[in-house]
Amino acid sequence: MLLLPGAFSGCGDGKAGSDTAQTLLKDTFGPGHPIKSGRFSLSLNVTGSGAGLGDPVALELKGPFVSSGPQTLPRFALQLRLGGADKNAAGLISTGKKGYLTVGDEAFVLGDDAYRQLQQRYSKTQRVDQEQRKNAPGLSALGIRPAGWLTDAATSEDADVAGTPTTRVSGALNVDALLGDVDRLLAQSGAVPQTSATVKLPKRLEPAVKQALVRSIKTAKVSVDAGKSDRTLRRITLRLILDVASEDQKPLGGLKKLDIDLDLAIADLGKVQTIPVPKDVRPLSELGEALSALAPQQTTTTPPATTNPSTPRTATQQYTDCLRKAGDDVGAIQQCADIVNR
Repeated sequence: MLLLPGAFSGCGDGKAGSDTAQTLLKDTFGPGHPIKSGRFSLSLNVTGSGAGLGDPVALELKGPFVSSGPQTLPRFALQLRLGGADKNAAGLISTGKKGYLTVGDEAFVLGDDAYRQLQQRYSKTQRVDQEQRKNAPGLSALGIRPAGWLTDAATSEDADVAGTPTTRVSGALNVDALLGDVDRLLAQSGAVPQTSATVKLPKRLEPAVKQALVRSIKTAKVSVDAGKSDRTLRRITLRLILDVASEDQKPLGGLKKLDIDLDLAIADLGKVQTIPVPKDVRPLSELGEALSALAPQQTTTTPPATTNPSTPRTATQQYTDCLRKAGDDVGAIQQCADIVNR
């Protein structure tokens, strides 16, 4: 692994800082930085109006993972929470031999055929860009190239991710590069068999959609954390705010406003991870019954209470206020996520 003197010299500004930041990005997403095991976490918080958007969306995906090879389904135990509520938690576990779905505290075993199909789909997706994967394992296998997401004005500074010293590169988001990655992801989605249960995705972003998105951007910030000693990826955060003019709302499906806060982090990199095998598993055929039990019960006996100044604000309301106050401060934005995840 190539280490360049001065690459971790602290905050950069002007041309020298840009060179340092761009060099770090190319190295971090280049060869020699495999991510074979660790604990993955991703939080996504979305607010907006129009295009069917209603209440704020807050989701968190996290859990341990262990690589099983370049084209073999990893072992993992990932759990998805919506709105920070444990009762809404769902998960997917892969032990290398069996697969399980979890809902709350219950586990449902995938049939052998279903698990085999999951493995085959993963392998097929990984083969789509094999040459690129050889040069830069990891996200590039999906057509995602974060090294190009930051403009030349990016700067670097010392930071920390889950106790690991890092160098953080921050700057304005290169929207063209991001949309190019979205196009590549959409093109690769064709490698995954479509069923009546999956969302029908377009094969590419239409030019009118891209243009409307670019014109609507109010804030576009991204930061990347790499380990200070190994330059391996530890974190990516992204903040995107759209304010859509009336003439651009139609190509964007009626979207008026959109605020996206994404935080992806990898902790305990390279450490041994235990993938739990669920106990007292149920057949997958009983999953529908468990999901029905989680659905909110409808009632007409008690009318909703009228909000008054003494009514405690919900987590989503607090989160929205926190984002508004945070503005473009990445550190403050990351602290807002604690509101919906506590």
